[in-house]
Amino acid sequence: MNNIGHRLKEVRTERGLSLRELARMASVSPSFLSQIENGKSQPSVATLYSFSKLLGVQIDDLFGPSEDDDIVPETGAQAHEITERSDFTNPSQVWNTSEYTNRISLIHPDHRAALDMAEGVKWQRLAATPEAGVNFMKISYAPGSTSTASGEMLTHEGYEYGYVLEGELEVTVGGEVFSLQAGQSLGFDSSIPHIFANRGDVVSTGIWFVHGVCSRK
Repeated sequence: MNNIGHRLKEVRTERGLSLRELARMASVSPSFLSQIENGKSQPSVATLYSFSKLLGVQIDDLFGPSEDDDIVPETGAQAHEITERSDFTNPSQVWNTSEYTNRISLIHPDHRAALDMAEGVKWQRLAATPEAGVNFMKISYAPGSTSTASGEMLTHEGYEYGYVLEGELEVTVGGEVFSLQAGQSLGFDSSIPHIFANRGDVVSTGIWFVHGVCSRK
């Protein structure tokens, strides 16, 4: 099982399929497939069978020796998958299709699923429970980075809650601009157009909770 990730990536590459294409065909998230290929997670037998059928190989072929046996798999926050904000409508959904979930989720910092969302913007999943429409994340914005490269403001259903750990994060919600310093927090209705930006000269990090179900009273 330790070799499956490298073999799967080799066969996928030989077939000319991108990670995102194979994930879509297998009805799993790109994040989950990335975790398998990087040796951070192991697929179920059913998922492994699905991969083998889609790639046109026997399951045994995925247990064979890899050309990259001497390569140490990436682990932890260094194994970032690159995605685009336009790939999903709601940030609460980005990891929901992953099989890497449990009713009780304890995640070591070295084993967090991570995404590069835009130039200088990284998300790390802090808990992997199967609850739909919810994400608990650590986010970081490098100096000069923004939610979207085009500067387009975002809208989606639900609510967001954030707490800045270090640095400064500028959050524009509707016509209001909030400059959050370390220790400050904010919650808002995500259906209001919004965008995040780091206008400072140090990395801004924070804890973010996104709930995709809108429940106004």
